[in-house]
Amino acid sequence: MKKKWKLAPNKIIAPVVFGLLVFAGGAWVGGFAGNRTDTDAISAMDFNHGRIIDDAIFYNKDAMSVAQIEQFLREKGPACDINGDKYDARAVNAKAGTTRRDYALHMARNGSSYYHAPPYICVNNYYENPVTKKTSFDTWGQPFEGGQSAAQIIYNAAQSYGINPQVILVTLKKEWSYTYTDEWPMRSDYNTVMGYGCPDTGPNGSANCSAKYYGFYNQVNNAAWQFKQYKDYPGNYNYRAGRWSSIGYNVAARGCGYRDVYIENAATAALYNYTPYVPNDAALRAYPGTGDYCSTYGNRNFYMFFGEWFGTALREPMEEQLWKRYEELNKENGILGHSIDYIYCYTKNGDRYCVQRFENGYIISSKYGAWENYGEVRKRWSELGYENGVLGYPRDEIYCYTKNGDRYCVQRFENGYIISSKYGAWENYGEVRKRWSELGYENGVLGYPVGPIVKIDTELSQEYENGRIVIDSKISSSY
Repeated sequence: MKKKWKLAPNKIIAPVVFGLLVFAGGAWVGGFAGNRTDTDAISAMDFNHGRIIDDAIFYNKDAMSVAQIEQFLREKGPACDINGDKYDARAVNAKAGTTRRDYALHMARNGSSYYHAPPYICVNNYYENPVTKKTSFDTWGQPFEGGQSAAQIIYNAAQSYGINPQVILVTLKKEWSYTYTDEWPMRSDYNTVMGYGCPDTGPNGSANCSAKYYGFYNQVNNAAWQFKQYKDYPGNYNYRAGRWSSIGYNVAARGCGYRDVYIENAATAALYNYTPYVPNDAALRAYPGTGDYCSTYGNRNFYMFFGEWFGTALREPMEEQLWKRYEELNKENGILGHSIDYIYCYTKNGDRYCVQRFENGYIISSKYGAWENYGEVRKRWSELGYENGVLGYPRDEIYCYTKNGDRYCVQRFENGYIISSKYGAWENYGEVRKRWSELGYENGVLGYPVGPIVKIDTELSQEYENGRIVIDSKISSSY
C-alpha cells in the first residue's frame, strides 16, 4: 500500500464492553466560539498526565458551527490532486508514466487492492450518504442526493453525542496524521480515520481494524458515541475520573512499565480509554518527533494538536464556573442559545473575570459566581455602563415571574437591582432602594418603578406606579 510516514505513531484501542476578541463597552465580538486564546505557546513539557483536557471543553458540542468546521477544513485541508495529475517519481521508476494517476493504475493492474483510478478525494471535498454509503469517490467530487459534507458529519456527531467538534477534528489528525495534508488519498484511507474499532492486537502491537466500522461516517459517528459512553457509563471501562490508575507507557513493548496517574476528570479518562497509553518523558521532550523504545504518542499528540489549533485545553476556575452555569441553563430552558464567541477572560483590580457571548445574551463569571444577562435587563445595564456603571457586576440569576397576568424579571448586581416590567427595565439601588424596601417593595403603596433613578445635585429621585421617592442630604420621603 501507499507508504505514509506519520508524525509519530499513535496507539489506539477498540471500545471496551477563531478570531481575535475585542472588549468594547461590555461586548465581546470575534470568531467562532471555543476555548480561550489568550495563552502562551503550548509546550509538550506542560503535559498534565491526569488532566489532558477539561470536561468544559471536551463536552462543549456548540464550540463550532457547520460553517466554522467547513472553514477549518478548507484552511487546513490540502489542495487536492483529484485527477492524480501531479508528477510522481515512483511512476517513472516503475515505468508506469509520470503522474500519480499513472502509478495508481500501474499498481492496480499489478494486483494492488489499495490503489485505484481517479478520483482522489480530500477531506475538504468529501461527501458521504450515511444510508447508502455513497461517497464523493463515486461522483468525481460532484454533489449527490443525500450526500453530507465531512463538516456536516462531524457537526451532527458532535450534536448527537455532546462532544466538542474540535475534539473530533483533533482526533482525526491524531489517528490519521495525513487527514489535513494528503492531497492524493485513496478511498480506503477513510476506512479507519478515527482509529475506531482498531485494537492493537495485530503483529507487534499493530492496529487490527474491523471492517464493520469502516468509512468516514461510521468512524466519526462511532467515535463520538464511544466518547459519550465513557462519560455516561464509567464503570464499564478501565479508566475513570477521580481515582488512581496504572497506565502503561507502551504495552506492546516489553519492560516499559507503567505510570500511576490520578485522573482528574471524565474527559481525560475518555482519552485514556480510547488510547490506553501514557507518554513518557522521552516522548514529551521529543515532540514533534519520536522518543525511545518505550515511547507512545497518541495522548501527547492530542494535547499538542489541540493546543496548537484551538488554544489551551484547560479551563481556569472562572471559565469552568461559566460553563457549569451554561449547562444549568441548558437543562432548564436553553434561553441563551448557542455560544457565538470565545470565552474572554481578564483581570480587573486584582480580580479575575470571564465572559462569553451567546445567541441571546451573555454569561459573566466573577467572584460573585457565573450569571446570565440578557433581554431588557441587559439593555438597561448597558445604558448604565455595564460593570463600570453604578450597579457593577451581576451577582445572581435573572429571576422571572408572572403576577396578575404580567411578566416581571429582576436581577441583583453588586450595588443594586434591575427590575423589568410592563413599565420598562429600571435600576434600583442605594438610599432609594432602602426607602422602597421600608415601604414594602412592589407590594407596598408605591408599586413598581416606572422610570430611572435621576440625580440632580445632591438629590436622587425615582418615579413609581403610585408615587415617587425623593432622597436628599437632609430628608428622605415618598409621596
